[in-house]
Amino acid sequence: MVQIAIIGGGIGGLTAALALRQCGFEPEVFEQAPALLDVGAAIAIWPNAMRVLTRLNLAEKILEQAGVMDEIRWLDQHGRLINRVSIKDQRYPAIALHRADLQHTLLTALPASSIHLDSELVVKQILGQYRVKEPRLQSLHGQAVMLLNAVPTRTIRHIPRARNARADELANEALDAEGTSPPAG
Repeated sequence: MVQIAIIGGGIGGLTAALALRQCGFEPEVFEQAPALLDVGAAIAIWPNAMRVLTRLNLAEKILEQAGVMDEIRWLDQHGRLINRVSIKDQRYPAIALHRADLQHTLLTALPASSIHLDSELVVKQILGQYRVKEPRLQSLHGQAVMLLNAVPTRTIRHIPRARNARADELANEALDAEGTSPPAG
């Protein structure tokens, strides 16, 4: 069977894992954090995303925890209406719910054995040899080497979570040192 490792246990990683399971694969999710905590605030889920959650058979469970949005309003500092946009969809609602509720629903829809917390994928190149640090990912070593050999040579630095706030700045410094610049955004 094809082995699939999803790096990151956030909303995107968990959703990808569920979609792949629905297609007959058995992906494993590796998350750097030692626990998936209830962090964050409200999140809006638009009709297109609700279509995906419906296909994953999670829409009903998510709707139990959410509020349906029919309209968005922009108000000025005095509470006067500036603009409004209707977001009613005939088939799928737009909703708002707590990010942690969405993540918990996605997490509990997956087998616990497919979630690996406190895991970090670090691929090191030592004397021309690639090594995978995470023991549970050793079986993916061949695919990692093939992928890394297929991309142009770059210096890849692991940035610890504590320094992640400076990630863009460090990435731009590295690109400047190579004489390239980031894509215009």
